[in-house]
Amino acid sequence: MAMFESGWEDKDGLKFFMRGWEPVKKPKALVCLIHGLGEHIGRYGHVGEAFTRAGYALVGFDLREHGKSGGPRGFIPSYAALMADSSVVEADYRTSRHANRGGKSNGPGCAGLHSIVKIGDRRNFA
Repeated sequence: MAMFESGWEDKDGLKFFMRGWEPVKKPKALVCLIHGLGEHIGRYGHVGEAFTRAGYALVGFDLREHGKSGGPRGFIPSYAALMADSSVVEADYRTSRHANRGGKSNGPGCAGLHSIVKIGDRRNFA
């Protein structure tokens, strides 16, 4: 298993922190984890280990205003902003690390709803 950290900056200059876990062999698929409100991706190391043991790559990021990502704590400008942020991390991972792999989106609490909306919004999401 390999853990990696990365990040990006949005068009407004807000910095985001991303962490991922990959199996030694080429992953079966990519799983995007979206944490809940008041959490951060650092809490999910055990989940990354479990997914990689099963042959999957897991990637997630600290939502805006959470963990190591920027922004004023406790303020999220809109649900659309959260949706756009998660699309960036998924696209970045697929482009830079494992293009053309199937994927799933998963998350606890309100992130679970975010995942369902995201999956429903992606007609080509395998």
